[in-house]
Amino acid sequence: NWQGEREHCNEKMIKKYVPDFKKAVYYIVGLPEMVTDVNIMLSEMDIEQENIKTELFTGY
Repeated sequence: NWQGEREHCNEKMIKKYVPDFKKAVYYIVGLPEMVTDVNIMLSEMDIEQENIKTELFTGY
């Protein structure tokens, strides 16, 4: 019965849900490929690297 978003996190979604998205802190955790892809997307949105925290989870 999930009524929320059903797509991958993307620039449009971030701009819709994150007020002042350029100053927010982003914590990305997951498979290395996903973390890399989201990190690139945020960088392309001009998010400062100091506001992007990452952790790779390779345990599955």
